[in-house]
Amino acid sequence: IFSQGSIQRTQPLYWRNHLAPEQYRVALRDGDWKIVGADDLSTFELYNLREDWQESEDLAAKYPAKFEELKTRLIAHDAAVLADGPDWWKDEAPAQAKPKKKRAAAVKDAPKQPSRAKVDDAKEVSAKKESAKLDLPGAKAEVYKTASDDDLYLYIFNPEGHDPQRDKRPAIVFFFGGGWTGGSPTQFEQHARYLASRGMVAAVADYRVKSRQQTTPKECVADGKSAVRYLRTHAARLGIDPNRIAAGGGSAGGHVAAATGTLPDLDDPADDHSISSRPDALILFNPVYDNGPEGGWGHAVVKEYWQAISPAHHIDAKCPPAIVFLGEKDALIPVATAKRFQRQMVAAGVPSELHLYADQTHGFFNENKGGTEIFVDTLRKMDHFLVERGFLIGTPSEDQIMAASKKDGR
Repeated sequence: IFSQGSIQRTQPLYWRNHLAPEQYRVALRDGDWKIVGADDLSTFELYNLREDWQESEDLAAKYPAKFEELKTRLIAHDAAVLADGPDWWKDEAPAQAKPKKKRAAAVKDAPKQPSRAKVDDAKEVSAKKESAKLDLPGAKAEVYKTASDDDLYLYIFNPEGHDPQRDKRPAIVFFFGGGWTGGSPTQFEQHARYLASRGMVAAVADYRVKSRQQTTPKECVADGKSAVRYLRTHAARLGIDPNRIAAGGGSAGGHVAAATGTLPDLDDPADDHSISSRPDALILFNPVYDNGPEGGWGHAVVKEYWQAISPAHHIDAKCPPAIVFLGEKDALIPVATAKRFQRQMVAAGVPSELHLYADQTHGFFNENKGGTEIFVDTLRKMDHFLVERGFLIGTPSEDQIMAASKKDGR
């Protein structure tokens, strides 16, 4: 910028700084443009660094299209990071800055930039590494499909004493959040382990995302449907009841789960379509299930096919019962959107619950963000919903509930 040279980047720069003032804690820079957001993504400011390197004039009102584009991208990047469990900026002390002399030397001695071909090769290797099979203790990993040259796994947690040859247990599959861009199946590992302790066969699924397989939201939905269909296809072998399969997820993963229960299309052509991909219940944590042009999240990404991919626009009597958890200060999903979804479900004759949490932002249901008390509360409500739907029996003990927590006490 100081040399007036051009700025060309194939990827934006994203960062989150827990030491900064709350209104400036997250940011994304792409070329000359930089958008800065509050810690809870409730407010944003837009700057052009070539014209205003001191960031003194907010250009959000002057360039609304650029503002909305970067805002959507920033929220997606942030959701992907949160889905991976960002404890490092909460639990660890910030690293000490190195002396300026050493930093200057490091820059001076830095190697030349690799060729574009080498960069692309490194990206491909990195993507393959990110898609590698996970080692989740106690989980059985099964490839439910191969797509985009990647094996996609279900990590299945079975109840203690489960006998697939005799049992016919209820099942659930969870989909991680991350703006259709990133994320990890481990996000819902706690939920899966808890439900396995309650007698369900519980799985967390990997699915294709933009950062690893360069895919679109349509492939995310196709993979979600394939995962549900896989469980139903292999129900006898896995010892599950094909008529009691639930789907759950958070944020974009909530969208994927909701899509499996609502959308008539976007199935993988390679699947056996004679087997239903529709689950029998939905567990949705701040799901981005409205993608329409009137305030729907991610519309700019899916605008060419939003009517086919927006769950909120496909509600009918065939939809499965749903429970939705949402923070009242969620910057991605307005409370009005969640209330409208619930009204339309009830009007279609489908049971639907909505639980709102005061002062909570996007991702609050994750224990590492909203805390143990809220995490446990969502577990209790999820459990009660599944009891009412005939997936679970009885009331969980306090020890069972608290065993799901990664922290001591509340």
